[in-house]
Amino acid sequence: MDMEIIRKNGESLLLSAAGVQVDDFKPLSIELDATYETIPGVHGRLDGGAMYRARTIQVPIHFVAYDLLDVPLQRNALFAILNSNEPFYIRELRRPNKWQYEFARINEPPSQKPQTEDVYVSGTRYWVRIANVIEFEQTEKDESRYVEAQLEFETVEKPFAESIGTTGDIIDDNGVLMDSELWAIGMNLNTEKGADRYKHTASTHRVWSPCDVPIDSFTYDWETRITAKESISQLTFIDDYGHEMIIERSIQSGDVISISRGMVRMNDSVNITSDVVRKDYPAMRPGWNTFQILGGSVEVLYDFRFYYQ
Repeated sequence: MDMEIIRKNGESLLLSAAGVQVDDFKPLSIELDATYETIPGVHGRLDGGAMYRARTIQVPIHFVAYDLLDVPLQRNALFAILNSNEPFYIRELRRPNKWQYEFARINEPPSQKPQTEDVYVSGTRYWVRIANVIEFEQTEKDESRYVEAQLEFETVEKPFAESIGTTGDIIDDNGVLMDSELWAIGMNLNTEKGADRYKHTASTHRVWSPCDVPIDSFTYDWETRITAKESISQLTFIDDYGHEMIIERSIQSGDVISISRGMVRMNDSVNITSDVVRKDYPAMRPGWNTFQILGGSVEVLYDFRFYYQ
């Protein structure tokens, strides 16, 4: 097993490259913050709903130091890697099969059997920071050079696993390429005709979301880019929830309206959020979604990540 750490600036590191063996990668279920209300004289309680809050991921590790003096050096190197005050992404790797060697003939070098190398488990990652005080413990194995520790990470912002790729990668590749390491089995990718289309020109169209949670707040990575094909005086965007966003502004052919994280921009520079007279931002539910864009001829691109419990 292994775990990859990806910094916000794109730098990445496998723990195995730091001399660490990952013994397991255990995401716990997401913490639910439920609200209830009681009524005097009435049995039970009223359900006020529940929100997903945070997820803990446990990663037991160990390393074998070169000698006893190497133990603190290796320990301090791990502190420098893990004990960051900035969050980072983590990604899980596992072997498809147990690590074992092929039968070797005389004078042939040993070689591992196929599918015994660590590979990415899925096309997802978690945005986390370290949540526990890391305590290293030396054991009697290998003359006390064997050192164990338990790492606990806690998700930051969103408690969900998120896809490495976005729908923009699907568009660029003209479909889902399973050998790109962006996608994997178990990500609810739909093989139905049209399910991999995220660029549309029809005023009413359907979009497939493989997520198992709604994308309904500003914290998700989702940008909608609407390119005008003619002059438009008012643009209306309607989703399946009944949300209706109305942009009252003169839009010329070739102008691009970008909707992302609560902001509406024109041509990637001008903030036109003040021209939105009805700020019901669009949302995406799991499965098929129907959107309408009224007011004129446009091309719309939905570029978003996939999120999973």
